[in-house]
Amino acid sequence: MSAESYFGAMQSRKDRLARCGLGPKPSVDELADVVIELSGKLDALYDAARRIPVRDERGNWRAAKRG
Repeated sequence: MSAESYFGAMQSRKDRLARCGLGPKPSVDELADVVIELSGKLDALYDAARRIPVRDERGNWRAAKRG
């Protein structure tokens, strides 16, 4: 990996974290808060669409009709 690729990847990671409202080195607690918040939003989205998350035979997640 070239130095340019390495530092580009670091900047990309920093930008993704910033879009989530996190600093360049988030704590475990900060990351857990983001995951919990995202989980709540996903649950609300599935409920609104009357779907449930399921894994297919390949292990990929998809939205299936509820019951």
